[in-house]
Amino acid sequence: MKKTFFTLAAMLTSALAMSQFYVYKDGEVILSMESGVADSITFSKPQLQVYKTGTEDGHDYVDLGLTSGTKWATCNVGADNPSAYGAYYAWGEVAEKTSYAWSNYFDTDDNGANFNEYGTEKKSLGPEDDAAHVNWGGKWVVPADNDFVELLAECYWQWTDKYSISNAKGYIVYKVKDEADKGLCNTSENTYTYSDAHIFLPAAGDIGESATGVGTTGRYWSSSLRNATTGKRLGFDSGKANFTWGDRYYGRTVRAVIKK
Repeated sequence: MKKTFFTLAAMLTSALAMSQFYVYKDGEVILSMESGVADSITFSKPQLQVYKTGTEDGHDYVDLGLTSGTKWATCNVGADNPSAYGAYYAWGEVAEKTSYAWSNYFDTDDNGANFNEYGTEKKSLGPEDDAAHVNWGGKWVVPADNDFVELLAECYWQWTDKYSISNAKGYIVYKVKDEADKGLCNTSENTYTYSDAHIFLPAAGDIGESATGVGTTGRYWSSSLRNATTGKRLGFDSGKANFTWGDRYYGRTVRAVIKK
């Protein structure tokens, strides 16, 4: 029986007849070949395209057409692209840690039994304790509770298991094209594409005694306290997104905003 073997040379020869040829690994394009003439092939790895409408102090933002005029960053604080998780911060802390617990939380010296400042005198972050403002500068700040409520109410939310050319899971938050789409989540008739104004919120999970929910949940801090022990935050999984709260010693992600 005659056997046929496919070699890389044969693949390249075949590719010459096409305008584009892609090699995939685990669902991601790792090699693309574009041929202009038969003896010329260029190799390149496609780059993640970032939707943006402007830049502030070296960081990109998107105008989602919100009533408040608030602009949302294209990526998390500590990340260099929309799919990356970025840094994890305890509520009110401005640097990452190797562990997250009441025992090493900045605002208590007795394992969370009492608090030194926030929850007693202050109910929202000051600029010196704002991870977005300290790390990015300029007009960037951690979103307040009303910013997340507005984002949930005025945008269209679509869960994805693979954002753009990355393998990142999370929510694409679109500027609505129709008033009827405001506040909708995961409708069966999605008419939005990556060319429409949007941000992507990766499901980065959070960190307590260990990292949990990475790839399945999102936990994004707001600048607002619920009470002495808990901070308000955005929470989501593939089924829903809502505004809730959690113990403020947890390491969670931050998406910065610019207020009008």
